[in-house]
Amino acid sequence: MDGSIIGRCRFGCKTLSILICKDTRHSDICSQICSRFKELQADEIELTYAVKEHSSCLLETDMNVRVLHLSLCNENINAVDINVIHRGSKVSGNGEQDKVDSSDSEGNMSIDENEYLGKYAAKERRLYLSHEWKTYIRKVGQKYEGGVTEFRIKLCKYAFEKGFRFIYVKNDLKRVTAECLNKQSENCP
Repeated sequence: MDGSIIGRCRFGCKTLSILICKDTRHSDICSQICSRFKELQADEIELTYAVKEHSSCLLETDMNVRVLHLSLCNENINAVDINVIHRGSKVSGNGEQDKVDSSDSEGNMSIDENEYLGKYAAKERRLYLSHEWKTYIRKVGQKYEGGVTEFRIKLCKYAFEKGFRFIYVKNDLKRVTAECLNKQSENCP
């Protein structure tokens, strides 16, 4: 069993645990899911999983399964949550798709609000405008072109982005000294 990953396949409010080995194929995963959830057929489901910053990785091919297995083994992760999405496509006689239903058999809508975008959904998390604020302060004694006024503004933004509170130890027209509010209580550096 060494090198095996547990795949927790979630469909609606039910979960099926399967074993994913280095030689597991996509069709193996689909057949196990469809044998447990009788209302599903392999050509009607889409599988996604989440790792670190990537919240909706597609699991469509044997290569995707191998990459999933290799990635998790390299990071010593032994389990992954796999979302089972029921597309429920119906094809009419002229070959056009009549409807796509992304709800599960129990009438619950899937958790991922962007799943209807399919391959066009954003792959990365959003970067907020405040993302660069965490780089505003890099060292003690750092100088700013705008002087203490610029430093005060950047300190507030830096503290907001990093998630801490501070107090001014010294605050005058030429120099400002600030420290973390939890410096003594939590030995904050």
